[in-house]
Amino acid sequence: MLRRHPLAVRLVLWTVLVVVVAFVMAIGALFAFNAADQRCFLDYPNTPCPGPDDPALLVLELSFFAMPAIWLVGVIVLFVYQIRRAGRKLAS
Repeated sequence: MLRRHPLAVRLVLWTVLVVVVAFVMAIGALFAFNAADQRCFLDYPNTPCPGPDDPALLVLELSFFAMPAIWLVGVIVLFVYQIRRAGRKLAS
């Protein structure tokens, strides 16, 4: 059954890969931001609090906004590949 639908298998694998990467990025960014916030709370005058330019926030934004864009580009590439492959099968 999977041999008849290789595009579906590739799309599912691509989606799972992107979701896992985005999830790992988001969890890592949340832990990093939380650790920086804890350091700020426990040692306020000596340790600066995380601000809007904190790298953890950038990674969190990338996981929510850039990863879906990367997923969409991958889906478009898979569809173009499948269309070209089908065209080559018809030509031969």
